[in-house]
Order: sequence, then structure tokens, then C-alpha cells
Amino acid sequence: MKWVELIRICSTPKDLTQLFKDLDLTIVESERDKSFVGIKTYTHDQLSTEFSIAIQRCEDDPKKLSSDLGLRLWESLKQYGITKYSIWVEHSIDELRIT
Repeated sequence: MKWVELIRICSTPKDLTQLFKDLDLTIVESERDKSFVGIKTYTHDQLSTEFSIAIQRCEDDPKKLSSDLGLRLWESLKQYGITKYSIWVEHSIDELRIT
């Protein structure tokens, strides 16, 4: 099963600039587990104050979908603005078709 922990941050331009300076990716290095695949960052195409981090995961039979890494990173980003943490599970289009 593949899934993504998505952390979305809505901030002020000043706070977002500071976030990029402060972002402690050593958390990522220290908290990797067997389901960790990678991490990607995204910025909104029109809103310069929105930023997202996607932690990509894959595991055959996960006990839980959240991770210490995702939750710690989410907690550390709350000081920069409004944050939202969510989990998205990957499906093929065929899995979602209703017959």
C-alpha cells in the first residue's frame, strides 16, 4: 500500500521565509522507518504563502498510517502559521470504479 502524509502550511510571507531558513530536515534523517520512500515539497502556484510537505510511504501491511516523523514535523511547523495534517492513500482508478 502506498500513502502520503501531507502537511500543509498557510503562513505570512515573513513567516514562510523564516520557515525555509529554520526547516530542520535532520528530523527527516533521524525518523526514517521502513515505510519511508521520500519527501517532497510543494508551493502553491498563485498563493506565495502556502507550502506543503509530502512524506511518501509504502508498506505491505501497515499497522498505522501516521508516523512519528510526520507528526513531529507537523508539530514543529505549527509556529509558522495554520497547519493541516492529513493522510492520503493511493488507489488505481480501477479500484475506485463502482460496478
